[in-house]
Amino acid sequence: MSAIFNKGDVITNNYFTGTAYLKMLVPGGQILLVTSGEGYYQEEGKPAQKLHAGDVVTIPANLKHWHGATKNSEFVHLAITTNP
Repeated sequence: MSAIFNKGDVITNNYFTGTAYLKMLVPGGQILLVTSGEGYYQEEGKPAQKLHAGDVVTIPANLKHWHGATKNSEFVHLAITTNP
């Protein structure tokens, strides 16, 4: 599997109210910086964590997870790809 983004790329993601990505994995890992709204982050086999503006999530390489908006709020974050 090859990375969609290069090491160090910073991507802004906007999730509209109630939307989420399907489960994914990022080969090099990822850092999420929540900039506004409320959302959830969940690693496979663990409970979901509620996220708010200012929260930071560090996701290890190849860890299956998902993240997205709550049903009542948008969820905006920066997604930084770490190691390739």
